[in-house]
Amino acid sequence: MPSTVWDTGLRYAFNGRSTLNLFVNNLFGLRYVEDSQADANGINQGVPCNVSLRFTRKF
Repeated sequence: MPSTVWDTGLRYAFNGRSTLNLFVNNLFGLRYVEDSQADANGINQGVPCNVSLRFTRKF
């Protein structure tokens, strides 16, 4: 059954100089193969669900 891996993000800007970013990769935590080698000696699994938060300020 084909599945879709969803990534999402939110950005909030305040004070005209600062931003707060929230990113979620693989929102539903699907297991998938990201890449494989032609000789089948290696299979790279995709990343699990993860969240990152970044604050940026311009001076």
